[in-house]
Amino acid sequence: MLTTNRPAFLRAGTTLSARIDAMLDRVGLTGKAGRRMGALSGGERQRVLLAQALIDDKGREPDLLVLDEPMAALDAAGAAIFERIISDLHQRGATVIWVEHDLAAVRRIAGRVTAIDGGILFQGAPEQELTPERILSLFSHRRGQAAPDQTTPRDQTPKGTTA
Repeated sequence: MLTTNRPAFLRAGTTLSARIDAMLDRVGLTGKAGRRMGALSGGERQRVLLAQALIDDKGREPDLLVLDEPMAALDAAGAAIFERIISDLHQRGATVIWVEHDLAAVRRIAGRVTAIDGGILFQGAPEQELTPERILSLFSHRRGQAAPDQTTPRDQTPKGTTA
């Protein structure tokens, strides 16, 4: 639907239909081209959206792909497909930027990681940057709170001492 100027009710032409079928096969959804999105599971919908992101009107794959939590609803099989596709794109020289909270997946897939919270906290190779201390700091509820002040306020100075 997004790769043609034709109205959706006219259906895709044969060339585009073949590309759509190839992309659905690539994301593990062979034979589901005729199903409505509402009839698919959450993980199947995620895979359809990934297939949609991988196809353009000329049949090329993207040089840049930006994704937000693409593995959130995926089961193990869907996650494996996603990881394979990302690896294939990387080997082809494409850039993939994605937001992900599954740090085990980031360690397996990403060549580089950047932690952002109002600015760049750190960036580099996942195996070097994703230390236990940094992970705890990133996901801690205390993140961003100032350390308790160790000084005694003037009005609470104990009697007999000067501040």
